[in-house]
Amino acid sequence: MANLIQRNIYEYCLKDWKEVESALTNLVRAEKDLIQKQVPIIEKLFRYIYPLYDVVTAGANNPFWSTQSGMLKFLDTELLKKFLADPLDKSLRDKLSEQLMLLCVALGNQTDIVPYDQEDLKEIVAGKSSSYNDMVFVHTLALLLIKTVDKEKIDVLCGLLKAEGGQELQIPIEWPPTFILSLVLQVLWRNIEILDWPQKDLLIKNYLHLSLVAGVPVREIVEKYVNTGTSLENKEKVDLFFNDLLNSQEDMPLDNRWEEWRNVSDVIKNYMAQLDGGAASGFTQEQFISGFYQNQIGKEVLR
Repeated sequence: MANLIQRNIYEYCLKDWKEVESALTNLVRAEKDLIQKQVPIIEKLFRYIYPLYDVVTAGANNPFWSTQSGMLKFLDTELLKKFLADPLDKSLRDKLSEQLMLLCVALGNQTDIVPYDQEDLKEIVAGKSSSYNDMVFVHTLALLLIKTVDKEKIDVLCGLLKAEGGQELQIPIEWPPTFILSLVLQVLWRNIEILDWPQKDLLIKNYLHLSLVAGVPVREIVEKYVNTGTSLENKEKVDLFFNDLLNSQEDMPLDNRWEEWRNVSDVIKNYMAQLDGGAASGFTQEQFISGFYQNQIGKEVLR
C-alpha cells in the first residue's frame, strides 16, 4: 500500500514548473508500456492526462497560461513517480486518478457535468449538503472562471472565507480540499471587481499570500483591477488595497520545515523602512528578498 500523508499548501504546490512539465511528459511517454502491463483503467486515466499535457505543450502561447499552470503545480509529482515505478499498486493509482480527474475538470474539460446551482452552493457552504461531489463542485468553479459573471454564486462562495489568516491551508490536510479551496480563491480573485468591499477586505487580509502560493496570478489581476475606472477611483482602490496589506492577518513561512513564520504586514513594513522614502525597483526588491531568506533552508523555493 502507498504511504500517502497529508501536507500543507506549500508542500503541495511550491515546485518549479519544469518539475510538473517533466512528470507529465514522462507519464505520456509511458502510455504504451502501461497498456502492455494491463494496468487497470489506464485508458480512462489517459483521457484525463492528455488535457493536462496540452497545457504543457501549449506553454505561454495559451491565453489561460497564468491560471492553468498555477493549477497544474498542484499535481503531486512524487506520487506520479511512485505510480510509474509501481503502476499496479491500487492505492497509488486511485490517488493519482483522483488528482488527474479533478485537475482535468478544473481546466474545463468535462462539459457533460451539471453544475451546482445557487441553492446547492448555499447548502455546501453551510455544510448541509447531502449530495456533495468534488467533481461537480470543481466543474461549477471552472465555469465561474471562464463564463459570464454570476454575482449570486460568487457571494455564496465568499462564505467559505475565514478571518483567520488562511490557517486552514497552512496545516496538513488531504489534497482534494486544498486544491478545491485554491480554485475558490482563483474564482474570487478573478471576480474581485464585483466583490463587495467587506468581501475584498476579507480576501486581501487573509488570503493574498496564500493565493500567490496557490498559483493565482494575483499581480496580473490586481494591476488590471486598480487601473480600471477613473483616476479618483483608481487611487481609492490602491489606498484601500495597501491599507489591507498593512493590516494582513496572514503569516508566511521562512523555511521549508514550517517552524519559523512572520506576519505579512511586518514584512511589508520592513521593506518600506529599508526604502526610507525612496522608490522601489527590481534591484531593491531582489536585495530585500535575498536578505530576508539569507539563512533559510529551502530559500530558493520559498522566495
